[in-house]
Amino acid sequence: MAAARYWAIGGADPQRRAALLDAQALAASMRDWRASDEQLAPVQAEIARLSAEADCDVHSDNWEAVMLFNALSTQWHLAGGLAGAARVGLSYPAAEAVMRLHGVPAKRRAALFADLQVMELAALQAAAEQRSADAGAGAGH
Repeated sequence: MAAARYWAIGGADPQRRAALLDAQALAASMRDWRASDEQLAPVQAEIARLSAEADCDVHSDNWEAVMLFNALSTQWHLAGGLAGAARVGLSYPAAEAVMRLHGVPAKRRAALFADLQVMELAALQAAAEQRSADAGAGAGH
């Protein structure tokens, strides 16, 4: 579930993600202004530190489900409105097709599909929480 939540919000916690994006933007700007390697070194070290902290550990028992989840990253059903589009669920026919294409034995598919559904729910919940947090942050401005 942690890997799905991690994927749904785009990686690390929002503050760490913002710090990483800021450091990457600073490095790009410094390169544009032809900063030396010596000048870039502290910023690159900070990017490396923030990137390392952003990793999500996956237990080996869950690896196959995480790889299936990642393989389906473009297979979300979306519902849209005035506020934009939101994910509402994965395409289950696509999940079955991906499992077949990757040679997952038929007897293993039901258990792997159940794991996928747990990840799907965790990702949907994390995305909903992120939308609520973003809406709350926007309401104060």
